[in-house]
Amino acid sequence: MAAVYRPGLRLSWPGLSPWGWSSWRSIQTLRVLSGDLGQLPAGVRDFVERSAHLCQPEGIHICDGSESENTATLTLLEKQGLIRKLPKYDNCWLARTDPKDVARVESKTVIVTPSQRDTVPLPTDGARGQLGNWMSPAEFQQAVDERFPGCMQGRTMYVLPFSMGPVGSPLSRIGVQLTDSAYVVASMRIMTRLGMPVLRALGDGNFVKCLHSVGQPLTGQGEQGSQWPCNPEKTLIGHVPDQREIVSFGSGYGGNSLLGKKCFALRIASRLARDEGWLAEHMLILGITNPMGKKRYVAAAFPSACGKTNLAMMRPALPGWKVECVGDDIAWMRFDSDGERPLDHSRSSGSYQSVRVSLQKKKRVSLPLLLADLLHTSWQQSSHLETESPHQIWGPAQGKQEQNRTFHGCTSQPFLVGPSFLSLLLLTGRLRAINPENGFFGVAPGTSATTNPNAMATIQSNTLFTNVAETSDGGVYWEGIDQPLPPGVTVISWLGKPWKPGDKEPCAHPNSRFCAPARQCPIMDPAWEAPEGVPIDAIIFGGRRPQGVPLVYEAFNWRHGVFVGSAMRSESTAAAEHKGKIIMHDPFAMRPFFGYNFGRYLEHWLSMEERKGARLPRIFHVNWFRRDEAGRFLWPGFGENARVLDWICRRLEGEDSAQETPIGLVPKEGALDLSGLGAVDTTQLFSLPKDFWEQEVRDIRSYLTEQVNQDLPKEVLAELEALEGRVRRM
Repeated sequence: MAAVYRPGLRLSWPGLSPWGWSSWRSIQTLRVLSGDLGQLPAGVRDFVERSAHLCQPEGIHICDGSESENTATLTLLEKQGLIRKLPKYDNCWLARTDPKDVARVESKTVIVTPSQRDTVPLPTDGARGQLGNWMSPAEFQQAVDERFPGCMQGRTMYVLPFSMGPVGSPLSRIGVQLTDSAYVVASMRIMTRLGMPVLRALGDGNFVKCLHSVGQPLTGQGEQGSQWPCNPEKTLIGHVPDQREIVSFGSGYGGNSLLGKKCFALRIASRLARDEGWLAEHMLILGITNPMGKKRYVAAAFPSACGKTNLAMMRPALPGWKVECVGDDIAWMRFDSDGERPLDHSRSSGSYQSVRVSLQKKKRVSLPLLLADLLHTSWQQSSHLETESPHQIWGPAQGKQEQNRTFHGCTSQPFLVGPSFLSLLLLTGRLRAINPENGFFGVAPGTSATTNPNAMATIQSNTLFTNVAETSDGGVYWEGIDQPLPPGVTVISWLGKPWKPGDKEPCAHPNSRFCAPARQCPIMDPAWEAPEGVPIDAIIFGGRRPQGVPLVYEAFNWRHGVFVGSAMRSESTAAAEHKGKIIMHDPFAMRPFFGYNFGRYLEHWLSMEERKGARLPRIFHVNWFRRDEAGRFLWPGFGENARVLDWICRRLEGEDSAQETPIGLVPKEGALDLSGLGAVDTTQLFSLPKDFWEQEVRDIRSYLTEQVNQDLPKEVLAELEALEGRVRRM
């Protein structure tokens, strides 16, 4: 039976002026279909009430994240004709979108700030800006007023409390999304930690407000069959970073509607990161262990569809090597020594240090009180403390704070302490990273048992596919799946039409996706949900460069590495609305995702070098996609990329295996382990044609000086000038 809640009327959303429009529901009641609106934290309840008055949903469903709720959501979508069950697999489903709603719409994605320069650099006269889209608050308010009043009529407003990152981690952040799309509900349950535990962790704390509508109200005609609901003509994805708000209208596609992904995890989070002193990046995270058992963690930035997921889930071709996945798309990274000192300086080289305390019986205590007690106990090295759930624990700062027993970074949540143990983290200035996501939203075409066997194993159950082809035996199909069709099996394309091999049109959309739980990946790293994150030893930039750029090179230093990231270029991808394969500038693989002025973003990266005690990762650049004159790839890629990671790891150990070139440090002859690989033309793979690099530096200068203009940091300009000088001397 539906619950009824009578809210107080407020029509303004902080950060926006009053809506200026009165809904007919403003004098009636909100119909709550599931959950208890009165039990929500005050800030969440207020957000729901005001948004409901604006959007006029038929009812409100507060999501608890349970399995039964998920089953009901999928059943509803199937009944509406929006998804189809795939009987060949366990709990897998297929959705087909409107052909006009298949990718991120960069041209309709905006950042809203009072000053344009807060959002984007002002390019030189006459140049069109390429580093994001700005909208004034007044213009955005008008756009909201034109779209949202009554936009959810006839539909359910779902309330999704979600955590980006492990619930309770000091690196995590919480959002609440309101949406009228059950497809979004099913997808967000996979991609984020969703449900009541998030609300309990939030309490009265701050959260990112996310409002989404497909923009297609139902006004009495009933559900419109199996038509994918969207409103392409009025699609708008707006971000208000000063208020930590996201507003999305008119699109049901993942990148535009799953607001925890690029909208929150990159655009809003990059602004949070700047304000709070950390990094939110479009990067995979992987752990790689050599045959001797030495493990390193690496973060890597690639534009969409350039092999991030394949690298994150790589099966190394080198014997004895092991890769484990922490995340395939986004990394949130923070140095672990921000103003804090380690509990004990006696072991500066280790990652962890532990102490022991003995308690006679289980009792409930707060973490600061426990540490206060510990400071007056006799600490023993090499012993260990444990709790029933992991926590990051920082010691007291020096001075007055220490005397007053103020413990920075400690959770205030109570927990059970047994007569056992609690791990204490030794802070060593390492850059630590978490994967804020809980699932994979991967590009399907090109994924196969050859290119990414771990991804193929991951998507065999509990997966929501979008815009792939369907086989008559209840399976999925796409270009590059490398699986011959069994005799008698036919294919229906993503457009719902019969398809056969050899047809001109692809069976799957180039940006078709799989949405699968990360926990199902057979090589997930044991620490992928560690609340303190994993320590990053190297950062890798890369992209699709068919000519001129060598397989791998190392930056001379941090500042040069920041320049390398700023100068990234790659063939455009199907993840956005661009057509064809042209070489585009994509600095840090973040061009579509900056939440603020790129020049200030560069300053933020450069400032990491000034952090006292910070152990900066080494920076590298890779290019798996170089071709010969006949158009053939010079490097086999995929599992063979472990040979490049091997060299990077040896460089991290201090091995003298690099030689200087004008663009950076490349492997010395014979330094790359090519054993058992067959013929590889390393001369061509690492060649640096002078004419190519002369044009490259001209293009980089033109782009940075035109697009970043007065906001280009002098340090980056100095690195560009140094590269120009080295290329002239080639």
